[in-house]
Amino acid sequence: MNKPDVSEYANYYENYIKLSDDRSLKEQLVEQQKETIAEIEGLSEAQLDMSYATGKWTVRELLQHVIDTEIVFAFRAFAIARGETQAIPGFDQDEYAASASSAKLSKANILDIYKKTRGFTLSLLDYIKDADLERKGSASGNSLSARAAGFIILGHEKHHLNVLRQLYFIV
Repeated sequence: MNKPDVSEYANYYENYIKLSDDRSLKEQLVEQQKETIAEIEGLSEAQLDMSYATGKWTVRELLQHVIDTEIVFAFRAFAIARGETQAIPGFDQDEYAASASSAKLSKANILDIYKKTRGFTLSLLDYIKDADLERKGSASGNSLSARAAGFIILGHEKHHLNVLRQLYFIV
């Protein structure tokens, strides 16, 4: 599956899409999953509670945000691929983070949720036809293809792993 065309997503997703390469989306997601799991496994519970500045998310909260966003965009990809004609609403990442109770999740819990979420996303790519991934719908008030939603999942996680490396200095 090729990268989506710029007409398939809102401009503000371009930085996420650019983080992908020319390999298949599924291949990149599988590789990313291995990398993310290895990096999370290398963190202590104390490191998961670190933030780089007052008022910023902890590593634990950031990982929960990555998971939440993957769930949202996997649903968007699924709904659009199925021909959904209703506009799919946006979501407030800060509201999701505030109600997630991430602090109660152990590293093992986070890893389990991450693995299951990514497993579901990969399963979607196995059974949604390539032609259906090219369908466009509306999400957050913008045009979005099912294919672009998948690439946004990939790029969003890459972006946040880069944030962990650059600002948290722990992975």
